Amino acid sequence: MSLDARLTKLMPGLSARERAILVLRSLKEKTPEDPLWRRTMPQEQARECRRLILMNACNIYLPLYITVVEQKTEHLCLKRHWHSTLLSFGLGTWRLGELVPPNKRKQAAKAVAQFFPVIELPWDEAEHELSWINVSDGMWEALRTGVSQLWEDVRAIDTVVDSVAVEFDGEDPLRPIMRGVLEATRKKLTALHEYLSIEEPLALPEPSEEVMEIVQNYFDNGKRLMEGL
Repeated sequence: MSLDARLTKLMPGLSARERAILVLRSLKEKTPEDPLWRRTMPQEQARECRRLILMNACNIYLPLYITVVEQKTEHLCLKRHWHSTLLSFGLGTWRLGELVPPNKRKQAAKAVAQFFPVIELPWDEAEHELSWINVSDGMWEALRTGVSQLWEDVRAIDTVVDSVAVEFDGEDPLRPIMRGVLEATRKKLTALHEYLSIEEPLALPEPSEEVMEIVQNYFDNGKRLMEGL
């Protein structure tokens, strides 16, 4: 008996979960479903199999949310480099200012008067609200807040996806491309977290109820779309 014939013979003995897992793998690998997976399904399995197949909804709208989190993380990475550049720029100009002789200070101050952020010079004792130090401090706090918020998003996505994976005996329900995007985003956030924790540890929170509700809604909307097909 050929392998195909033996597999065909085994089809009626598959459980609803086994059939749903085969459908999931077909979706992830972008290969056609074997019609026998459904054709040989006993009537009493139909409801459970359909319920499980609807779990594939995590590949409909949830990837949109993952992509948004990825793009926001990329923005934070750029902001982190901007912050580093601003610090180097500020320290460099301060050290150059220390070399300016007293009789040239007025001209030096005039030369940098229109810069933003405001360049502070060693002899200038005035407090400038938009000085490079204050602007960089604000960027630092914004980076810390941004990483915390995006980490909540990632953990909320993990929670929803993990709950679906349980239905498939632990099989990852996300398509490989979106799993790659999610893991690359997690890696970048981890690197940002390490950078931002050098001076003061930054706590990474678990998702709030509000964030969990948002992510769950993305999954549920995909599920409703599948139910209507």
